[in-house]
Amino acid sequence: MKNIIVHLNCHTHPIAAALSDVFPDSEYNIVKVINFQKQPISEALLQNCHIYIYQYIEGEHWGKYNSEFFLKLLPSRCICIRYPIIRLNPFWPFNTKNGFLTDKKEIKKSQKFPNGDKFLISKRNQYNSAKELAEEYLRQDIHSLVNLDYEFQKILNWYDNLRNSMDLNIKQFILSNYKNKLLFHTVDHISDFFLNYMIDHIFCLLEIEKNKNYTCKFMSENNIPIHPSVINYFNLSFVNDNQVYLYNGEYVSALQYYINYILDLYALES
Repeated sequence: MKNIIVHLNCHTHPIAAALSDVFPDSEYNIVKVINFQKQPISEALLQNCHIYIYQYIEGEHWGKYNSEFFLKLLPSRCICIRYPIIRLNPFWPFNTKNGFLTDKKEIKKSQKFPNGDKFLISKRNQYNSAKELAEEYLRQDIHSLVNLDYEFQKILNWYDNLRNSMDLNIKQFILSNYKNKLLFHTVDHISDFFLNYMIDHIFCLLEIEKNKNYTCKFMSENNIPIHPSVINYFNLSFVNDNQVYLYNGEYVSALQYYINYILDLYALES
């Protein structure tokens, strides 16, 4: 039995699912490991690994779960594919996954909205209602608050980093498609179009053929609105100011999404 370890973030499951379609269960054991959950991998499994697909992570935060710890245990015959850490921050320049400090000096984190908004968090107590704040937010010229050109160049530089893009370089793919194709549902959840591009290239490196297109429901079911001024600034054709977004099983406008998010902030403080 040959082992394939897929050691990624939220992309682990769709990539593993695609591999399971082409590698027979009788010959291959596909192991899914979520990196941000700091899940351990046994030395025996690593030493008997034939394909290792991973994102390079390093630094004190990761401790013994950093990539070098796992890589040094792999046999020389193992095929290693470094999968990039994929993000598009410029479309959501105020995105935050951190909790916020309430007036009671408590750290609160939303379960309904794991992708927060730093602007709305900072302004949440300065308006009379959630609707008033949401409407004011949608009137903002985001480029006057954030240098979107700088943010876009910064993410391109991120993809140029060899530790991020050694085997699967996606910079040119993003540059060719970001204006006209839906590539991201949130700052780090990619579309099915993007997912299939990644699977195509993994299969190419493994010298196998992809026999169907793949979809990933959990990535596509929670969409974060792109601010109207960001849409206009980048001249995006796949989305418009009147777009509706699927979030938690409901299609909502950008205004309603932000009202719901602000109401959730209020509820967390009560």
